Amino acid sequence: MRFILMNFFTKMKMELFLLCLLLSNNSALANSDYATKAHQIYQFAQYIEWHGENDTLTFCVVGDNPIGNSLSQVIANKKINGHPLEFKQVTGNQLGNCDIAFISDSKRGELGQVLHSTHHRLTVSDIPDFAEKGGMIEFTKVEGKLRFVINRNAAVRAGIKISSQLLKLAHKIL
Repeated sequence: MRFILMNFFTKMKMELFLLCLLLSNNSALANSDYATKAHQIYQFAQYIEWHGENDTLTFCVVGDNPIGNSLSQVIANKKINGHPLEFKQVTGNQLGNCDIAFISDSKRGELGQVLHSTHHRLTVSDIPDFAEKGGMIEFTKVEGKLRFVINRNAAVRAGIKISSQLLKLAHKIL
């Protein structure tokens, strides 16, 4: 009986260990995904024509999304064409002085309102069909790889000039 109980507890410990390992790998993958998207957003900003000299470029995360930690680290102490960079977390729909707005999935139900307040701002999101709904750059997965779709018409309407080099890298242009 003692042997059976020991085997049972050993098996339970092993299953618990494997479960923890699996969860930590999923967490690492999620963190890796956020870091990759944060780096991409920083790269996108380098291919946009920004007006005004040495004006600060403000990267914002609108809504609840863990990408903010990664994005703030990616842009820390960096400049784009002489523009210092800063990060802000926005909880409401008013974007204030945001130049680049990552719109989180938590704002999916309010997407129309949020996009309405994004005049002259680069908008980025991983919300499905974001570009088709009027956003400018949508993260998407294609064959397991992170890609992006650009809605050039939305950018033109907002007065955002996207470099042809970035357009060439897009998976799809609307």
